[in-house]
Amino acid sequence: MSERIPPPPPTQAFNTTTFVPPPLDLSLTAAEIIDFHRAHSPNHVVYVYEDAPGELKPITFFTWIRAIHRAGRYVRELFQLQEPRVGGVKPVISMLANSGEQNENPVVFLSFTMLT
Repeated sequence: MSERIPPPPPTQAFNTTTFVPPPLDLSLTAAEIIDFHRAHSPNHVVYVYEDAPGELKPITFFTWIRAIHRAGRYVRELFQLQEPRVGGVKPVISMLANSGEQNENPVVFLSFTMLT
């Protein structure tokens, strides 16, 4: 098994001053990579959606990750989960979501550890 993730293909994200790629040496968990982007690429646009016809709204890493943490706190409160101790096991939360209209896109299964 490789000790390193292969380098990503060249993309537009590498040609901008707002994006810093995370280390690919497997030193960070998925949750830590999310927080890495909050610290190092807060102004980089990750999503753009159409709010109204012809009105595009960008979502930056900062805004997106703030919403992720807010959702994590909501889930923790909803299920009355305690904040794990340092080094403690965090609960795994899973979500099943349809990613498109009708049958245009497949169903997506997400599994992640609590970030907050």
